[in-house]
Amino acid sequence: MTLSERVLAASAGRDRVSDAVKALALAMVLVAHSVAWTKMPDGKITNTLEAAPKLYPITWILQILPLFFLLAGSGLRSLNANSSGTRYLARVNRLLTPTAILILITLMLSFALAPLNNKTVSDAAGLLPVQLTWFLGVYLCLVALAPVLKTVAASLPLMVVWLVAICVVDVMRIYVSETVGWLNLILVWGFFAIIGLRLESVRQLSRPILLGSLIGSIAASVVAIWMGPYSPALISTTSVEGISNLAPPTIVLTFAGIAQICLLLLLWPSLERLMHKDKRWVPIAIFATRAMQLYLYHMVFLALGIALMLQFGGTPTPLGIMWWAEHILVAAVAITAAWLMAPSFSTGSTWIVETLSRLWPAGVVRLIAWIPRQWAQGLALLGGLMLFIVSDSGIGEPLRIRYVLGVPEIPIVIVIVIFAIMTVASVGSREIVHTS
Repeated sequence: MTLSERVLAASAGRDRVSDAVKALALAMVLVAHSVAWTKMPDGKITNTLEAAPKLYPITWILQILPLFFLLAGSGLRSLNANSSGTRYLARVNRLLTPTAILILITLMLSFALAPLNNKTVSDAAGLLPVQLTWFLGVYLCLVALAPVLKTVAASLPLMVVWLVAICVVDVMRIYVSETVGWLNLILVWGFFAIIGLRLESVRQLSRPILLGSLIGSIAASVVAIWMGPYSPALISTTSVEGISNLAPPTIVLTFAGIAQICLLLLLWPSLERLMHKDKRWVPIAIFATRAMQLYLYHMVFLALGIALMLQFGGTPTPLGIMWWAEHILVAAVAITAAWLMAPSFSTGSTWIVETLSRLWPAGVVRLIAWIPRQWAQGLALLGGLMLFIVSDSGIGEPLRIRYVLGVPEIPIVIVIVIFAIMTVASVGSREIVHTS
């Protein structure tokens, strides 16, 4: 059997358009991260937009996260208020376990680079590799809230109320407390997941409605930026005036995401015809097999490349020929290394978590098999919050007390909690296999 035949057999029944959109979104994330850093004359790394602020309109193309959460939301349909606790734990295991070796590698990198006496390098090593885990953290929270999201998705009035809540949180962020704005981390990304839960029905909307919604959403984003204190960029940057639309997300990003979804739905029939050809589908299917691993692990190698540039590279003019040569080289090596190492990292993560889960006493294992759904949802929520903390503060200097949104935390304690949840979820996943 040829490689193409094996791929087609393994991907039979897959929604080709959904997988193609995920692959495209991932590719854009890789491109965005590969060009997002620039070495300044003082030797520090900064966001490229800080060095070239006029490039901010490109963030409206590269900010593709709404589509990630749209498709992630469609994957929540199998979870509901009647699902067993172990079924929720199986989802937690699938999402959380791939981070095990990533966390350990980040700890080792931060320790290994500490003797360089370059705090910029050691801080980057302790943060950059795990920074992207916020996505999984939010998704774990959405897994915990799946029954609520499904209830909202079943009612258009409730969806409108959810959208209004995003606006209210934005207003409170601006006029009451910036900390309140972080509620939109769940509300905004959850809104796209809610639409994902209704994906089959929204795909039936007429083209005039989708086109009108597309134009209206873009107009609403522009008006919000014009009237409010929002940045015109869809990523966090201080190079243009206004509050961040990403950390935390805002109503501007919400309307921009709705426009992306409308555009995707308008293009869906054309994408179906495009993906109908096996020769176009096979490369995407191969790429999709390592999508999660590439998302998580590429930052490890990108961080190493950036660290090397900090130590030995020059300071080329931003967006000049040498700048592009440097970035293309680092990106090519980092992404290739991530692709090649992804299977080993995944195997290593699974082995670590399964080995730890075997240390649990038999009595505890039996209890986990009967864990109530609400407790499993609580663990998913806790795991999501822990990943968000890790992504925000990093795990370099693991014994130093830090503050996330004003709350003190110690990285090593957070890591221990994450691994404890991993092992519980691993045991629960084995139980669901045994009882299915």
